[in-house]
Amino acid sequence: MLYAVSVLPTSHLNAELAEGILRGVEPLGRLLDACGRPAVRDHLRIGRLQNATLANALGAGPSDRLWCRTYRLAVEHTLTASIVEVFSPRLVE
Repeated sequence: MLYAVSVLPTSHLNAELAEGILRGVEPLGRLLDACGRPAVRDHLRIGRLQNATLANALGAGPSDRLWCRTYRLAVEHTLTASIVEVFSPRLVE
C-alpha cells in the first residue's frame, strides 16, 4: 500500500493523459511513457516520517516511522510534476 501526492498542472496535457492522471489508477511515469512522453526523475530524496494519521491508514502503529520519497518528473527537460510517496510497512512483509 502506498500514499502518494502528485502536484502537476493538467491544463497543458493532452486530454487522454489528463484523464488517466485524474483517474489515479496508473502511475504517472507509466502514463507518460504510454503517451510517448517519457519522463526523467530528478531530485530524488528518501527519508522517514512520523505521522499518526498516515500510519493508521497504512496499517502501522501511530508512532511508527514510515519510509517516504520525493522526486520531480521532467518531460522534455521541463518540470512536469512533483511527487511525494509514503510507503506502508506491509510492503516488506
